[in-house]
Amino acid sequence: MDKQLEFLFRHVYAGKSIDDLAQEYKPFEIFDKEDIQYHLWARQICGTASIKLAKELRKFKEGYINPEFGVQFLKDFTKKEITEEELRKYSVKMDVQLQVANPDFLNVPTEGQYSKTFGNLIFFDSKFNFCILYESLPVMCAGFDPDDKRIVVRQIQGVKTTDNTPFEQINLQKAALRYICEFAAKNQIPEVEVISVINNFWVKVTFDLLTACGAYSSGLTLKEAANMSLDEERRILNEINFRQEIRQQSIHLMPAQGFMIYDVTARRCGFKKNECGNYSKKIQHV
Repeated sequence: MDKQLEFLFRHVYAGKSIDDLAQEYKPFEIFDKEDIQYHLWARQICGTASIKLAKELRKFKEGYINPEFGVQFLKDFTKKEITEEELRKYSVKMDVQLQVANPDFLNVPTEGQYSKTFGNLIFFDSKFNFCILYESLPVMCAGFDPDDKRIVVRQIQGVKTTDNTPFEQINLQKAALRYICEFAAKNQIPEVEVISVINNFWVKVTFDLLTACGAYSSGLTLKEAANMSLDEERRILNEINFRQEIRQQSIHLMPAQGFMIYDVTARRCGFKKNECGNYSKKIQHV
């Protein structure tokens, strides 16, 4: 290990603040404040310093693209046979939240930020995001945040950008979550956690809005709403679309739909419910 990296890890383990570290790195002129943060995130996630993971996390800001994603990975998630030519239209891009100096001016909620690459086409709930692309346009995104000895998946979301995407032929939600698990396995991340529908911020916002407007029957809980059939939920949604007081507000993610996207997808990928009501999976390293 060279002297600069040796210096870095001495101070990372010392638990100093980012500002203090940045000031002390000044004489070396090789690390900036942002570089240090990637190393701190990597240590938090792995439980120990990891040069490899720090470099991988940096790729998200650089917008790294895997052009072989369709033929090498996505082919295992097709519901019927798809030609290699069609699969080559898919790729995956690493992306981060757009950092804005004054989010209040742009009316951006504090729970997330828009995509650095695609702007207001995608709103990211997490710091690090994989975007599945079809002919260079995003059709699905899945994002995670660093946590202690794990990463937490907070978003699995489709992006409607084209009517020509053979969306029904591929289980993109499952593919996106499995790709995050593969990323974790390659980078010695001990555990992946998926937020459940009952802990999803946007589902709670939607549920509270519809409850206040009387769209749900009195006394209905979020858990009960999440276990509702999709047909029943669509019926409620169709009814409230005609109500002016609700149309003027945002319907983000309906509970039953959120249950299918997060809870069901996590279960199908081998995740188990944990004590927080979310889903966890221990990762075997490769």
